[in-house]
Amino acid sequence: MVAEYLLGVATAQASELGDIPADAYRHTKAQLRAPAQARMRDGGDIEREVRQIWGSAQAQQRIAGYLERLRRR
Repeated sequence: MVAEYLLGVATAQASELGDIPADAYRHTKAQLRAPAQARMRDGGDIEREVRQIWGSAQAQQRIAGYLERLRRR
């Protein structure tokens, strides 16, 4: 019973989506995906900065100090 209901709902939803003009759908999809694609494209710059920060001598010393304090507990 539930499966039949869900199939009916899914079919109705698919029919409604099928009525959307392809150009409008394509444009909306591009707008929704653009921020994520930009983050992925710019990720290399961010990755380099993160590695530089966490790899600095100061960060390494603080991490070592933190781990030493944990070890003493």
